[in-house]
Amino acid sequence: MSDKTRSKTKEKELLIISKFQQLIIYVYSLLRKYPSSEKHTLASETKKCLFDAFESLLYAKKAYGKNVKIKHLNDVDVKLSSLTIYIRIALKNNYINARNYKAWSYKITDISNMLGSWVNECLAR
Repeated sequence: MSDKTRSKTKEKELLIISKFQQLIIYVYSLLRKYPSSEKHTLASETKKCLFDAFESLLYAKKAYGKNVKIKHLNDVDVKLSSLTIYIRIALKNNYINARNYKAWSYKITDISNMLGSWVNECLAR
């Protein structure tokens, strides 16, 4: 892999981490809208899912082996799928509005697309 390609890969990795941090901040602002009865259930599960995914993302960034990196990236993908279900539940129960749902979904889709590119890059090596 050339230095230029390696540099672009590092930039993409940093961008997805930055986008994920923005997602966490956005989600935290929405979780404040959840009723207190959900603070220890859906809100708690959503937070756990977010941070588990973020941790897997960081592990993937640090991993050297292609298979290990792909394993962590797949873990992130599964967590993002779980988040999608959590936000549907939140919308259905009126904890968030349609605008919040759309923005949150867009952020997840954006990260998922970047994640897919990263996995494809790993597989191409």
